Amino acid sequence: MLTETERAVLIDDINSDRLNWAYGDFDPAPRIYRFGEGFKKELPYIMVQFLPANRTKFRSVGNAIGIDKGEYVEYGFCQIENVSFKCYCGEFHNNKTLNGRLLAEHLLQVLRKHVFTNWNYLLRDMAACIDDFESVAIRDVTAYQLKTGTKVVVWEMDIYLRTQFRWRKTPEGYDPDDELLEKIGLYYKGATDDKYEYELVE
Repeated sequence: MLTETERAVLIDDINSDRLNWAYGDFDPAPRIYRFGEGFKKELPYIMVQFLPANRTKFRSVGNAIGIDKGEYVEYGFCQIENVSFKCYCGEFHNNKTLNGRLLAEHLLQVLRKHVFTNWNYLLRDMAACIDDFESVAIRDVTAYQLKTGTKVVVWEMDIYLRTQFRWRKTPEGYDPDDELLEKIGLYYKGATDDKYEYELVE
């Protein structure tokens, strides 16, 4: 998964002035926070949490993905990380002319567009990328506050990141820059296959 430093880079990206949050003539300018951080609960705001996901793109961490000079095997696997966004709004905004549900959905749509447009450029240097195979749904998870009788509108969105790990077992003195990976191994599985098959591509 990503390091805390790399996660901070992503948070800083969406907490910058590059995003246009305006809904018509109303510009809420929500702040972005990490879960666990101290902050002022001024609505609207968005909380971000990075979590491990129990999903794998390879069957095990020992999968061979290539052969170097036909002698040394390269291994690799992908680790899946869940990024959870929760948007908190009041019941109404802009002098009670804008419903909080409309605003929350709008803010997450703005965030979604920015993330899918820009994050892969940042993740490229982190050996990671957005997992486009996972569907992205924006959900209303609002609940009334029983103690105060008020309602904070809460909408959430989840995306997934893939971080790649590669390594090979080579002897001391081996030159890693010498004809790296003459053959690349690919795993594939058809719709009727029960397991992945290994194929060498010339």
